[in-house]
Amino acid sequence: MAQIHGERMNTIKTKFLIVSPPRTGTKSILKMFDTLGYKIKHAPSNGFYGGFLHRVDVMGDTPCFRPSVIESLLRESPDMKFVYIQKSPDAWVQSVIKVNLSINYNRMYDKFLKNPTSLVDHEKVDFESLYEILNGPFYKDIAVNGFIKHKEMVKDIIPADRLLEYDFSQGWGPLCEFTGKDIPDAAMPHLNINTMFDKIID
Repeated sequence: MAQIHGERMNTIKTKFLIVSPPRTGTKSILKMFDTLGYKIKHAPSNGFYGGFLHRVDVMGDTPCFRPSVIESLLRESPDMKFVYIQKSPDAWVQSVIKVNLSINYNRMYDKFLKNPTSLVDHEKVDFESLYEILNGPFYKDIAVNGFIKHKEMVKDIIPADRLLEYDFSQGWGPLCEFTGKDIPDAAMPHLNINTMFDKIID
């Protein structure tokens, strides 16, 4: 049985995984899933990540976008479906820079280079997740290239019939069709515009 951060992945409850990186609208789409009646978890990046697989319907953000995590869940949960949120590479880079996520990552990267064992648990998960995309420090050219390659990898890993490539301009329709839910009488959410720390229902 495969493990994620030391936890066995049996009896998986999670039905959907958001597999685009942070700063692509993960909180907003999770709010949409919440409106559709699903139990959600944003950024389950601590040591209880494996536990959330048994308790929530939808997860997104760190470390859900890691190709290694996606591959493990594809093997362990044949019914799980995946959502990738469309965003241009340049817009993603600017968003990451805007909330200082790039600075935090580069600090951890420098710390890792000096001593790979110096990262504490929550740093390790955050760092390893982005490092799996970037494979280096966060500079614009590296980040743009990493973002593009990550999307290509996600599309190569996940069967087309289990992956929704979603754009918020499309409204509720594609997501509701993908989940089998009726379109709700609710406005489209737009959360976490200026900061990565806005609260959302868990």
